[in-house]
Amino acid sequence: MQLVQLIIRSIQLLWQLYPTLSHSYFQRRKAGKLFQDQLIKHGISQEEAKRLAQTYVTFLHLYQK
Repeated sequence: MQLVQLIIRSIQLLWQLYPTLSHSYFQRRKAGKLFQDQLIKHGISQEEAKRLAQTYVTFLHLYQK
């Protein structure tokens, strides 16, 4: 159940951050940092939040190509 809640929270955070995205590398990094901070705020460990944020930034880069 905790995994399901994490996935739901992640999707909600991604949806909130989506309008702030642009094609800029720095904007993607900023969005990743915001995502990481929000995950930590919701009780995710710093290491896990960093890994998820890096995955998110990579996804944004591939999605925007």
